[in-house]
This record gives sequence, C-alpha cells and structure tokens, in this order.
Amino acid sequence: MRADYLLVWNFSADRSHDGHGLIAEDLGLDLVHEGHQHSIFASPRQPVQLGPDGNALVIGTLFKGTDPAQRIKRLGPDEWQRLSATQGKSLMEDFWGGYVGFVLDGEGARLHAIRDPSGQSTCFCRLEQDRILFSSRADVLEAVSGRRAEINWDGIVSHIVWPMIRPQETAVREIHEILPGMRVTAHRGRLTSTQIWLPWTFTRHARSRPAWDEAVSTLRQRILACTDAWASEAGHTLLAVSGGLDSSIVAAALAASGRHFTCLTLYTGQMAGDERQYARELAGYLDVELLEEPERIDLVDVGWSEARHLPRPVSRAFAQSGDRTQQQAAGRLGIDQFMTGGGGDNVFCFQHSVAPVADRMIVTGSRLGSVRTLWDVARLNEVSVLTALSGARSKIRQAGHPHRWPTRTGFLSRDLVRSLSGPPPHPWLLPPPDEVPGKVMHVAWLAAIQNHLEGFGREQMHPLRAPLLAQPVVEHCLSIPSWLWVTGGRDRVLAREAFADLLPPAIVTRRSKGTPTGFAMQLLEVNRQSIKALLLEGQLAKEGIIERSAVEAFLERPDPRDVVRYMEIMALVDVEAWLRAWAMPSPQLGRGAQF
Repeated sequence: MRADYLLVWNFSADRSHDGHGLIAEDLGLDLVHEGHQHSIFASPRQPVQLGPDGNALVIGTLFKGTDPAQRIKRLGPDEWQRLSATQGKSLMEDFWGGYVGFVLDGEGARLHAIRDPSGQSTCFCRLEQDRILFSSRADVLEAVSGRRAEINWDGIVSHIVWPMIRPQETAVREIHEILPGMRVTAHRGRLTSTQIWLPWTFTRHARSRPAWDEAVSTLRQRILACTDAWASEAGHTLLAVSGGLDSSIVAAALAASGRHFTCLTLYTGQMAGDERQYARELAGYLDVELLEEPERIDLVDVGWSEARHLPRPVSRAFAQSGDRTQQQAAGRLGIDQFMTGGGGDNVFCFQHSVAPVADRMIVTGSRLGSVRTLWDVARLNEVSVLTALSGARSKIRQAGHPHRWPTRTGFLSRDLVRSLSGPPPHPWLLPPPDEVPGKVMHVAWLAAIQNHLEGFGREQMHPLRAPLLAQPVVEHCLSIPSWLWVTGGRDRVLAREAFADLLPPAIVTRRSKGTPTGFAMQLLEVNRQSIKALLLEGQLAKEGIIERSAVEAFLERPDPRDVVRYMEIMALVDVEAWLRAWAMPSPQLGRGAQF
C-alpha cells in the first residue's frame, strides 16, 4: 500500500471540520492531527512526526549524516525550534531523505511547505477560496475538493515538446507542485515560492579542484551509506538491474551492507535489449539471487496510464511490462521495497560533450591540463582532437547561458509549433552568469530525471527508492569538476574507480548501454490499430495539438528505420492515455465530499 498524506489548511478557524471520518475512510487515510485551522491525514505506513505544539510536522523519512547515516524517527526540542525558526530550511541543511515538511507561523497566518531536494517524496497543492490542500496525490486533491479541475492545455503542450523539464505548473490548471528543494508559503489566500536548495551552491565548489583520491573515496562512502540507510527501511528489497554501471553500483552497495535483496533483470528479443550476460556476471560476483524475466507485450495496455493519480502524464506504456513483472515477483518473494539505479547517469555527469574541455580552459587556464582533457574528450566521443578543440572553443561562449533543450514536435500542429515561445521555467535551470557549460549541462540532466521517478504501478504496492539521487550523493557529485568525470577518456570514471573492487571487471570497464527502444517499437506494431484510434479520435486531435494527417500517414506505413518517430508516437500515446484517465470521474467526486 502506498504511503500517502493529506494536509488541509483553512484560512479561517471558523471553517467546519465535518466529514473527516467519511472522507478519510474513502481515501484510506487516518486522521493524525487536527488543529484550529488544519487537519493532517496519512496512510498507516506513512511516517509522520508532529512538533510539540502541533504547528510543525515532517511527513516521510529523515536521515542525518552519512558516517554512518542515522535514521531520525523523532526530532528533538532544539531541532523543532530550529525548523520553525528557519521556516523549514533546516530540514534541507541538517537532514536528508524523502520527506515533506510543514510549518505554521505568525499565529496561524502563514503555512510553509518544504520538499526534500531529492524529490523522493511528492507534494502537490490546490488553492481554493478559503483553504489550501496539500497531498502526495492529485486524485486525493480532486476527491477532497469535490470539483473537477480543468486540463492545462499549455502544460500538456509543454510536456510533449520539452518532456525533460518539470515546471511547478502542472498539466492540471488548479494543481501545482512543490518542486524538490522548494518552499511554498501560503498567506492570505496567496502562494509564494522560494527555491531553498539550489544545485549552483555546490557547483561552485567544483572550481576548487578537489583531489582525485578524495573525490573517489567520498563518492564511495556516501553511496554506501545512503544505500544502506534506505535498505534498512525494508526487510527484503527488489533491485532492478541491467548489468550497467549504475544499477550494478547499487547492487554492490546493497551487498556490502549485508541487507537482504534480490536482483531482477528484464530482457527483450533484440540484442540491444538483452543484457543478461552482464546481469549474470554481477549476480555471480556478488553471490545474490537473480531473476531473469522477459519483457511481455501482453502485460501492456497502451490505453492505460499508471500516472492517473498524478497531475502530469509521466508514465510510459512500455514500462508497464517490467513494472508488472516486478510487482508479481514482489508478491511471490515477500518483497517490501523496490530499488533502482535510476538517475546514475544524471548524477555521475554522463555527457558525451566537449563541455569538460571548455570548463577546464575557463577554470584553470592550464594549457597542459586542458590538453589532457582534450585528448580524453576526443577519445570518449570518438572524434579527432581538432574537432573536439573547435567544439570546446564554441562551447566557451555558452558559459552562464541556460541549457539548450531539444524539442519534440514531429507530429504537432504546424501552427502550434510556430507559436511556441520557449521551454517552461524551472528554478534549477537559471545558472549564475559565470557558470561553466559542463556544470550547466550537469544540472540540466539532474532536473531531467525528475519525470522518470514516478508513474509506476509498483509505487502503489511498496516504496520505490533511488539511492543514487540521495542528497549527500548529489551534492558531492555536483562539487566535482566535469573534466574529472571523463579522465582517461572514460565516462563516469570516478564512480567506476569508487567501486572497482566491489564489481566484476567486465562491468567496471563496460561502455555499451542497453535500450528498451526495440520493445517500444514492437508495442507500436502490435497495437497499431488501437493506437491509431486512440490518437485520431482522442483529445489531442480534438484540441488541434497534433496534426492528424501526419499521425495517420505514419501509422499507415511506419518506417522501422525512423526510431525517433516511433518514440514520439508512443509519447503521444502516453499523454492521450493520461488524458482519458483524467476525464474519468473520481469515485469521491460524485459525493461532493468536503472537509
């Protein structure tokens, strides 16, 4: 059962609290605390810490430190006082984990909501005339409100065109997100947002050029500590592995912790989607059980969205197969937590770019050092030194500029494409004017992973944890210069070195990466007629967002060589499935439920 919560804050103490029991029972949430203006509800498995006066609380899991990490189940009086005095900022400074915090101040005149920087606990809000609602689920906000929120079509278009950017504004007009590291303050019926945690605070340290040995040892120590901390929350963890570097590092950290875990790898009928040889070598080296499961088309319903409870279409149809396979395995084995190596590429500064050369030229001015990095980058990208040098000189001129995001407009209306003004705002994506290009790209990729951390059915069963995205790990990686990550012409080399003695050599030195693209293309072929009906008769077509003739022409004769077009169609299918799910009335809405 998913760990969820709901906080209702009335702007006036005169508002009635009638109906608590009925709604809590319908939504599977228990009343945790009721004050003069606020009520807090949570599912039975959701950790909740309530401050001494009831005006501050933390929902979720808190850890402190990494040497070792300490689970904080009850804050002390001084910590509660500091939390209130800093309006929640101390949570991000003193702790890490997956949490949302709330602080009432000014005699109940203001409410501050704070979300942890890793994004491993969700928080959405809905502002109404006389109250504000906060929850981990958009469908809970809908049910409590009793009023159907409207689709934000600009948000839908933004999600299609720039799927890697997750703005505070969602695809539902009345629902907004508290982004990772953000504090939202409600006061007199208005909301203001402040970004408390910013990645640029830590990229500044990359200019001090930390020693290689220190960078490697700290990375190892923090990954081991954070993985062990999350694993300690469960009796039996199921880890999805590919045999790639990132998931293998998490497996090695779990093995080092001595915690009980099982690995599961998925494979397809295509060579690029079958990584079992690496997964087997990993499992044999670590002496851990490995489940090998095929990707199955019969487990996928292209008209279903696993993000139906969220205010944006972040789920992907092709992921349903592996998702449901993991749920089945969890039921058989008594699993009580899922874990992933997701986010590793993003955290470990994986970028096939000339940016590290530009960064070193800007920061150090060292000709010898820059030449070394130039050779490293040329080797990594398999280009000539002259080509890499030309690209680096061009990249230097981009210092301090926001990341340039690619667009996905292949099947969109031509008029719509011409009207696009630019990507949506995100507080992480406004670099300082002197920030180096490699770090701008590093931060952009960290922001990009946020749309891939949820929208899985297994989240409804047990928690899904991504230890490589733990705050201590991310902060350390941000503080490392981009050129160190490509030393010797190898990507993510610091992570490779940090776990070289805990992993088989074939994985430490592996450079190839698997991909589910072939399975996604197969899904389209098998479901082509239902996809055609879904898109040509769906909301995207009715709103004039997609070019029906272009979609129809491609689906009549899809070209298997055009992988990009296949994936764009499947992305539209994911959006359409979500729109269809959002149009269906919630069971609670018909009852006019009100707190």
